[in-house]
Amino acid sequence: MGLELIEQAEYHIVSVDDDELIAVITAAVAASLNRSTHSLVVRSIKQVPACSPAWNRAARLDLTRTWYS
Repeated sequence: MGLELIEQAEYHIVSVDDDELIAVITAAVAASLNRSTHSLVVRSIKQVPACSPAWNRAARLDLTRTWYS
C-alpha cells in the first residue's frame, strides 16, 4: 500500500515588528472599549490557544470584564 501526497500547503512567513503589533492591538482594544489609547497601558500580550475549553474562555472573559466595567 503506497502513500501519495494529495495536496501540499504553502506557508508564507511574515515578519511583523513587535512595536507595530502592540500598537494595533492597543488601538483595537481602545476602539472596542470606546476609549482613547492615551488611557490604556498594555503590560503584556499573550496568545490564547484556539482550542481552549469553554469554561476557560468563560473565566477569562469574566476576569477581564472587571477591568473596564
